[in-house]
Amino acid sequence: MTPGRRRAMTTAFMPDPARFNGRRDVRVLGESYLATLTTGDLLQNDELNPVVYSR
Repeated sequence: MTPGRRRAMTTAFMPDPARFNGRRDVRVLGESYLATLTTGDLLQNDELNPVVYSR
């Protein structure tokens, strides 16, 4: 452990195509984007969910 603060970053990878499961977590997707989603919708927002790798 260090005596001071350390910066960290977390990356979550999801399969392509990913679908909205109905969990409304504002911290993850934001209120404005959640307002447009219903359960089963594809998460196709390149600004929030960019495709990193595709086969």
